[in-house]
Amino acid sequence: MFSAFAGALFTCLFAIASTPPAGVDGSWAGVVQRGTDSLYLVVTLSHDAKGNQLASIAFPKEGESKYPASASTADGTTTITAVKDGTTLSMAGALSGERIQGGYRFGASQGTLDLWPLRKMGRRDLLPFTGDFSDEHGHDVVVGESLGALYFFDRLTGRTGRLYPLANGAFFGGPSLLIYVPVAVTAQFSSSANDLTFAVDGATTMLHRVTAGSRTDVTFDALGAQIAGTLRRPAGVGPFPAVLILAGSNGQPRSGFYALEDFVSDQFARLGFVVLTFDKRGVGDSGGPAGDNGVEQVAAAAFRFLKQQPGVDAARVGIWGLSQGGIIAPKVATLENGVRFIVNESGSIVDANTEEVERTANMMRVDGFDERDIADAVAFQRLKFHYARTGLGWSEYAAGYKKYAERSWFPDPYVGPPASKSSSAWKFWRESGSIEPAEFWRRFPGSVLLLFAQLDTIGDPNENIALFVKTMAAAGNKNYTIGIVPGADHSMYVARTGSWREDRLLTKLSFPAFNLLNAWLQSQQLIETIPESARLGARN
Repeated sequence: MFSAFAGALFTCLFAIASTPPAGVDGSWAGVVQRGTDSLYLVVTLSHDAKGNQLASIAFPKEGESKYPASASTADGTTTITAVKDGTTLSMAGALSGERIQGGYRFGASQGTLDLWPLRKMGRRDLLPFTGDFSDEHGHDVVVGESLGALYFFDRLTGRTGRLYPLANGAFFGGPSLLIYVPVAVTAQFSSSANDLTFAVDGATTMLHRVTAGSRTDVTFDALGAQIAGTLRRPAGVGPFPAVLILAGSNGQPRSGFYALEDFVSDQFARLGFVVLTFDKRGVGDSGGPAGDNGVEQVAAAAFRFLKQQPGVDAARVGIWGLSQGGIIAPKVATLENGVRFIVNESGSIVDANTEEVERTANMMRVDGFDERDIADAVAFQRLKFHYARTGLGWSEYAAGYKKYAERSWFPDPYVGPPASKSSSAWKFWRESGSIEPAEFWRRFPGSVLLLFAQLDTIGDPNENIALFVKTMAAAGNKNYTIGIVPGADHSMYVARTGSWREDRLLTKLSFPAFNLLNAWLQSQQLIETIPESARLGARN
């Protein structure tokens, strides 16, 4: 709703001259100045079935929400109108090549308008551009795909971000993960997609595709559905160590959100592992209903499929999991024999409901909420999870819902409570909160690398570590290593505070997280040496 903009009205006048309306349909990213402040915006233009011009505005720095604006077309000119913070913004431009260029006025400020197209492509069309690229000095860039978009990971600098398609194998990216302009990254692929001219902040590198081993699309069955995935295999005949990659919660594809699991899989492949990733049910090419219910059973089927692959050393097969993936990993080990090791990054040891309460408090505190607001939000979360676990206390929950509904912390990402008893969220919270992951860690006899991020706001690293140590002591399992990754957020991006508000401003993945993984795998004799190609940063 427009009211979510704290009552601020937004006005934008956007004119496109001498261009057929359909020619500008789509999303466009730009940046305008108001005094010394930059306003990043995305304009989306479309037409309904009757040919009426439609428009919306979004502000990437402030969130993914789109706000409606009025649109009209007259004499070949399309206009969009509204008001932001009481100040009129007017933009006028013409389609020039692939961009819309012209000028803007924002209150007393004015300047040159340059809007870039935000297009998406299908996975099949993007796959030819994915892979590993390197130059003669060992500067490696990995390109992955996630949900119809390309992402890159520069293994020399740690820089990562999204790449938007232009024509003829050209792509561009902005200054951070989800800020699209001003353009800071360009990628030009050759016609064969085997050569890449890659430029970041004006520094250009000529890269060439490097192929070591193979990547094959595979399928397996789980819970009555066909699950699609990708199997990476090193060159040679083996036997090789192998690892199953488990992404975090929600509808994640085999590559993970922002291709993060693609980059982790690439790291394992460089270390000589057979690697399996898969689309969650109802996502990508996988069948079945979407949602996280039954995710452990799907993961167990994936592990069984992996360990049956030719050339896999059955004594060196394990699981790497991030967040939810790390939480369910020990449970998967109880469902399927042969899990030799687990790498758990940011996966809670306490039960999911306790973690959610801690997440609410941590995120609100980092974002500057008053302690009284935090106490109210935590109390309401406890009402929510009490009802989820027991089915009791609906009247108290409903009263809290009514009392707090207008509070700024009430929606996602802080609480986001369901309004009715029929919500499927209740079943998920009841099942996920009924069992503490520590119960399954007590039953896991293999080796463990447990990594938490210093700036994790999803859970409390200290509480999780203390419970893990207590649990492993009770089980008599001393074969574990615990690490805290400095300056990293929950997903191991380099961060300043760990706040969700930083997500779209992130620019780098944490090298220490990769380095701790490398060293631990070698210490466990899962690999003999760390190949030069698996090292990050500048090479000697």
